[in-house]
Amino acid sequence: MKTRTLVLILISVLTVTDLYAQYFKEKDIKWAKSQFMARRQDVLANHELLWQKGNNFIILYNTKPAYEYNGDEIGDVYFVQMNLETEEATHLKLKLKDENGERHWHRLHTIGDTIYMFSTAQNKKNSTFDIFVETINKEPLEYSNDIRKIGDISYGGNVAGDELTNFIVTSSPNKEFLLLSYAIIDGNKRINFGIQVLNKNLEVVWKREGDFPQIEGKDIRLENYYIDNDANVYFTQNRFDGSNKIEESYLNCFPANSQNPVVKKIELQGGFHPLSSLIFSNSKGNVIYSGFYSFSKLESALGVYSIAYSLGLKEVLEQDIRPFDDSFITKGLSEKEAKNVLENKAKNKDFNDNFAYQMGRPILRNDGGYSIVAENKKIAIQKSKSSSMSAMGNIIHYHFNDIIVLTYDEKGKLKWMQKIPKIQKLTGHDALFGSFSANIDSHDNIYIVFKEHSGSSMSAKALPKLFTLDSSGNNSSQNLFEDNQDLRKEFAPLLIHKLSESKYLLGCIRPSRRGTPIEWGTIDIE
Repeated sequence: MKTRTLVLILISVLTVTDLYAQYFKEKDIKWAKSQFMARRQDVLANHELLWQKGNNFIILYNTKPAYEYNGDEIGDVYFVQMNLETEEATHLKLKLKDENGERHWHRLHTIGDTIYMFSTAQNKKNSTFDIFVETINKEPLEYSNDIRKIGDISYGGNVAGDELTNFIVTSSPNKEFLLLSYAIIDGNKRINFGIQVLNKNLEVVWKREGDFPQIEGKDIRLENYYIDNDANVYFTQNRFDGSNKIEESYLNCFPANSQNPVVKKIELQGGFHPLSSLIFSNSKGNVIYSGFYSFSKLESALGVYSIAYSLGLKEVLEQDIRPFDDSFITKGLSEKEAKNVLENKAKNKDFNDNFAYQMGRPILRNDGGYSIVAENKKIAIQKSKSSSMSAMGNIIHYHFNDIIVLTYDEKGKLKWMQKIPKIQKLTGHDALFGSFSANIDSHDNIYIVFKEHSGSSMSAKALPKLFTLDSSGNNSSQNLFEDNQDLRKEFAPLLIHKLSESKYLLGCIRPSRRGTPIEWGTIDIE
């Protein structure tokens, strides 16, 4: 087997509180040959580790044209199975046409050891979208040829059914239930929302379509769908109040055994309004609504909040509001930048240059609490003409800035928060090297890896960094691969996957005119 030896040095965090921080020591990373390459003029838009058994992996790749002539273009979707010991690789391209006609792929979801693929096909005769599911066989990698219809989505006479969108599949924490959420939009922009709850056998337990509790007004958005272990469904409705020019947020619950939804307006202490947010359950089964906040009509985060509700939103158990002090907001900025930010803040003006914190799913901790890792992001689209085509396309510029780590106790009260300053400005292919990865060990220590960049593209100055936050929020950092310029350029933090307490999957990418080859490797941690 072809391998090359590289040295990875990570640090240990040893504190007076006798924390047993897990750390990487000097180890050999075992690399396999490149296993996949996107076509020329394509970029790797997304990837997901679907399944792992020993050194055998199945990864989903989604590639798109570098110039997105159609913003809704899905591109090509591949399943790739690879064995890092034998270096054997099998590619399986997603197919959407069979005896059931043309179907539209929506989501993949892994339950236990089974990979399910969800798709839909419009049935104009019955005014429905039929829902199909099939499984992917893992050894060998192939379609199981077990496609079956599991239900349908009705749009009736009120909506023409021009488009089925926002089809999302999520599972309850105990994996006993699946939630399908979706919206139907017609040419007049009328919307019907729907949800369906399935059991582990993919049988419909209950569903609701077209009769959602609509808050009065236009421009209503539904997001943050969540299903708890008792099959209750939660989501937020955001409504823009045109008269006051502010956005209002409502938390909704559809109880599993009742036809009466519960709607709670989110009213934060101090007159603040929520920005980005999450809904999830804590270790006691209470519902947590957590996120960032600002003043009305502003989008710059001024602090964080967390509200704990009893099951079904019956009562508020805890509300915690924590403002950012000026030193936290300006951490990592130059003196001039900090002055401008604080001047705008004092005038109640936005100071974040259209950036917004995007929150990852909560990380459950052994102490019963949870941590949330958020990244300050912005995407800018530039119209440009392809050199090989006459049509106009989009050049996408990605900005990945500061990381904030929030850690709460089991009641939803903030214990500590840390800000990790960073600036990443990337374009096109280079976005694969941006953002970060975050993992937690059995002692509640959090490891965050990202790359510091020079300029708007990869260069020899690009430097991977590891930040370690112990269970109390104390942090330290270490540069990685300082003696290996090629690896510093090729290493992609987004491709880090924790396989077990002591084993990680790492990835390197080498974009070229031919395509996008990826080289995977594993490392064992003592």
